[in-house]
Amino acid sequence: MLELLKQIFTVWNSEKNQRLKLQQAYLILAIIGLVVAGLSTLFSVSSAHLAASFSGILAVTFLVNGIAWGLIDTFITPRLPKASQTKSKAKSKTAKR
Repeated sequence: MLELLKQIFTVWNSEKNQRLKLQQAYLILAIIGLVVAGLSTLFSVSSAHLAASFSGILAVTFLVNGIAWGLIDTFITPRLPKASQTKSKAKSKTAKR
């Protein structure tokens, strides 16, 4: 079981897209919070409400973050200059000096 978790975290960490990893972390934490809230109702209702509120905040953060990155990818990213062009311009400016 420990090796499986280690393998899962290794594969997850090797992924290059940081935004996708952040979204996955929000979603996983929200689900874990809901499970904790469900289990904590057996002991204390107030702690269950606290855990459910925490999960709700994470779920809203997940949605807002997803919408924000979608808008940025749609409207702002296509208008930015390509990375290779900015590197070549920076090299030519330093070469002229």
